[in-house]
Amino acid sequence: MKINVTNFDKIEQALAIANGKATARLAHRQDVEAYVIIIKKSLTEKGIPKNLWKGLKFRVMPGAEKLPNAYFKRGMPSATEFTLERGASGWFMTSCNRSEFHDNHRLALVGKFSEEQEQAIIRQANRF
Repeated sequence: MKINVTNFDKIEQALAIANGKATARLAHRQDVEAYVIIIKKSLTEKGIPKNLWKGLKFRVMPGAEKLPNAYFKRGMPSATEFTLERGASGWFMTSCNRSEFHDNHRLALVGKFSEEQEQAIIRQANRF
């Protein structure tokens, strides 16, 4: 799956399938839009130029939350997650599904920064 984040209908359909019959910790098209903005802002603040964003992947679970430990005695809670990837022409949702979560992590980089990206972050940090 590779859906451009501007294709609202396909995004909503894919997330509806992933959400299934679940009633809690769902993901919607608005979450995809919001997290693209959050990721762009974060990358800009880290000093990574746009030409180095290509290939970055982020796992997003907007419904992840902090739950009391007693909740986990009944089983692992699940939430809908999706993966956002930066392509040459924009942002794409490359997967979405329900999965278990263990903590309050809503956004995670999948993989590592390349050497060029790390150097850009270091240059940005050394400007101050």
